[in-house]
Amino acid sequence: MVEDVCELFAESALKKNLEISCLVDTEIPARVSGDSGRIRQILSNLVGNALKFTERGEIAVRAFAEKCGEDSSLVRIEVRDTGIGISPEAKERIFHAFTQEDGSTTRRFGGTGLGLTISRQLAELMGGEMGVRSLPGAGSTFWFTARFGLGIGEPNTKPRYDLQGVRALIVDDNATNREVLHYQLLPWGVIDDAVDGGPAALKKMYAAANEGAPYDLVILDMMMPDMDGFAVAREIRNDPQFASVRLVILTSIGLRGDAQAARETGVQAYLTKPVRHGELLECVAQVMGRGVEELAPVARQASEQHEERKDVRILLAEDNDINRDVVLTRLSKLGYSADIAVDGRSAVEAWEKKAYDLILMDCQMPEMDGFEATREIRRLEQSAQRKRVAIVALTANALEGDRERCLDAGMDDHLSKPFRQEQLSEAIERWLNPVTTPA
Repeated sequence: MVEDVCELFAESALKKNLEISCLVDTEIPARVSGDSGRIRQILSNLVGNALKFTERGEIAVRAFAEKCGEDSSLVRIEVRDTGIGISPEAKERIFHAFTQEDGSTTRRFGGTGLGLTISRQLAELMGGEMGVRSLPGAGSTFWFTARFGLGIGEPNTKPRYDLQGVRALIVDDNATNREVLHYQLLPWGVIDDAVDGGPAALKKMYAAANEGAPYDLVILDMMMPDMDGFAVAREIRNDPQFASVRLVILTSIGLRGDAQAARETGVQAYLTKPVRHGELLECVAQVMGRGVEELAPVARQASEQHEERKDVRILLAEDNDINRDVVLTRLSKLGYSADIAVDGRSAVEAWEKKAYDLILMDCQMPEMDGFEATREIRRLEQSAQRKRVAIVALTANALEGDRERCLDAGMDDHLSKPFRQEQLSEAIERWLNPVTTPA
C-alpha cells in the first residue's frame, strides 16, 4: 500500500525533478489488520502536501514498527521532504482547519489545513497520533502512527530465491536511494556496496576484480550527472573482464523508449522508480538466473497501457495541479484523455460548449464548488433538454454522509481520494456504455 501511494505521485514528482522513494521495514509483520483506505488517505495527503511545498530535492516515505506485541503492532509512517519548512509558531497551529503559515503560502500553494486536521483525527481513531518535525528552510518530516491487529492466515506465498552471497554494486547519485536499495537487498543475503556516480563505479569495479572478488550485479540509476546509467553500462560492456556482470537500470516512471536502449546497451533489465520491494527481488533473482522462470529479454514497465479510447469525452474538474496530474496519469493508463476545468464555474462553461460522456468533479474548488456546479448543470440540462451527463464526485473528505451529500447534489457516483486505479476504471465502466457506435 505504501508503494502504491508513492507510485501514484511518482509522475508528479518527476515533473518537478524531485526524487521520491519509499522503504517499508522488514520488521513490520507481513500481514496486519486495519483500515487500509484511511491509511492510504492519510499518507496521500502527506505526500501530496510534500510535493506542493518542495521545489528541489526529494521526498522519502518510511514505514517501520514502533512497537510489536503478541496481538497488535504500532506502525509509524514518516514523510520527509526537502521543502520550505515550517516555523515553530506555525507548527502549533498547522493541524487546525484552514490555517497556514502566512498569507503568501496560502496564495502560492492553496489550503492544506483541512486535510491535516482530518488526517490527525483519523490517526487518533486508529490508536495513533500525528506530528511534525520542521525548521524554516530545512524541510519537514510529517509522521503518524496507527495500531494494527495481526492479520489472520498466512500472507500470499512467493517463490523463495537463493541470493545469498551475490555481490552487488549500487550506483546512484542520491544518498536516500542508495540507502533504500541497500535495505531492500539486505534481507536476501546480497552483499552490496554503493557509490554516487559512474566514475566511482568503474573504479570500484576494477578494484574488486583485482582483489579477486568481482561484482555479480550492478544496479544503475538512469539519471545521474556526468555519466547517465546507459553511459556507465556501455563502459562496463566495453571491458571483456566484466562480460558476466549483470546490469539493471532504474528509470523514472513515465519515460518511454528505455527498453530498446537497454537491449542495445547490454542491460538485462530495467525497473521504474520508486522501486517496489517485490519487483526488485524478482528482477534480481531472474537476472542472476536464480528465479523460478528463465530470464526473459527484459523490460518491465510499471503498468500496462490500455488501448486508447478517443471516442469517450471526459471532463476533469479539479483545482489542484498535483491531483490533476495524478488523475490524468491514471486515465491515460486506462486509455482515456480528458479536458480540464480548474474550478466549478469553468466546469459548467466547458459542459455548455461540449457534450461530455462523463465529468469527474472535485467537490472542494474555488469560485464554485463541485456540489454547486453539479446542481447548475442539472438545472441547465432540464431547461435545455440536454442528455444527462454522468457526474462522478471526487472528494478528499473522510466523513460519514459524504456519499449522500454528493448524490443529493445530483451526482451519480462518488470516489474518495486517494482512489485506486481499479476503482476509477470500475466507475468509468459503470457510467459509460463500453460498446460505442461510430457517429
